[in-house]
Amino acid sequence: MSMRLSPLNKNTRATWEGYFADGWERNRGRQQTWLFARYFLDTVRLPESAQTLLDVGCAMGDALPAFRERYPQLQLHGCDVSAAAIDQARACYGGIATFHVWDFAQIRGDFDIIYCSNTLEHFENYLEIARGLLTHCKQLYILVPHLELGKDGKPLKPEAGQWHVATFDASSFDPLLREGRVRQIRHWIHPCPVAWGPLRPEVLVEGIYPHSSEIFYELAVETPDSVEAGNAAPALAGGPNLYAEAVAGGAPAGSGWDINEHSASLLHWLDALGRLEREVEAVVGARERFILVDDDELRSELRGALATGGRPIPFLERDGEYWGPPKDDATAVLELERLRATGAGFLVFAWPSFWWADYYDAFHTRVRSRFPCVHESDLAIVFDLRDGVRSPPPRSGDRRENPDETMDRE
Repeated sequence: MSMRLSPLNKNTRATWEGYFADGWERNRGRQQTWLFARYFLDTVRLPESAQTLLDVGCAMGDALPAFRERYPQLQLHGCDVSAAAIDQARACYGGIATFHVWDFAQIRGDFDIIYCSNTLEHFENYLEIARGLLTHCKQLYILVPHLELGKDGKPLKPEAGQWHVATFDASSFDPLLREGRVRQIRHWIHPCPVAWGPLRPEVLVEGIYPHSSEIFYELAVETPDSVEAGNAAPALAGGPNLYAEAVAGGAPAGSGWDINEHSASLLHWLDALGRLEREVEAVVGARERFILVDDDELRSELRGALATGGRPIPFLERDGEYWGPPKDDATAVLELERLRATGAGFLVFAWPSFWWADYYDAFHTRVRSRFPCVHESDLAIVFDLRDGVRSPPPRSGDRRENPDETMDRE
């Protein structure tokens, strides 16, 4: 399995070593790793007979807790080319998984499952890499951006300064089927319209938004006993249901998302954004400054009164700009108190960041215990941070676990 790269391809070991040391966490790579694993596990059910799993390109290991939660019987392993990433993975998750500094050619051993998430789009020789991975497993699961195009609207290729160098569609791995290396290929397409950044009309390419969805492949060396994971479910973020039903790999040409379905997803997203604006303005009012936790997905899209006078404060924030996610619960608590001291009156969690309740559990628990939740829906959760404010009576339609509870400040 060769690691040859085009001279224009920046995805070298040295580049990734540097990025993991300075940039990966700041650009929310850890949260993205975890989120895509949850999308995958909500879409695909793994073979019941599987006992071992290797996460190839595991970064700092943040997908593996999701696998441990869903499939506790699995012996978990992770590998990455970056020693800095693996050091962090061992420090965080060494109790549940074994980690290795391996590139594709250095993988040793056999595994029931290899899971490779958002890695192969960095390599023009992805088919050669997949061939090598298949020699180490019974089922290979690959996650990559679906139909990602370049700025010129054409399929990706190695270009100076670009991270992604390959475009994937439903047929990208069919050569492996024709070669007899796999018995079956299936794929699922999962919309992630804001996972890679906010949608804007100026990036629309022939009706399709780059980075708007992921495609999950199952390449089976042996006939799999995996099945679709039940009925279609909303994405973990808990916002609008933008879930695409699983599409079998052998479906007729044209199955999966077409341009019209992309457009429908966009309209759904824009409708959700408009409803969120109305909900937040009704609670926060016309002048109060508020903290917006949205993974920097929605703030630039807000319109009207909510967007004026620096009212939405990003979280984390430095000099008025988004500064990335907090590295831990303690950082989130300190930042919240700092922004309260500067006059922030409300804390708004928008649907792209509903996953914070799980990932930053201690921070979420503290917010819930200290501040009254004045609004809760499938789009936004709002807490009143002002001194001396007590919980109001529950609003009709709010999804409060204890709607009659009044929370006092500490």
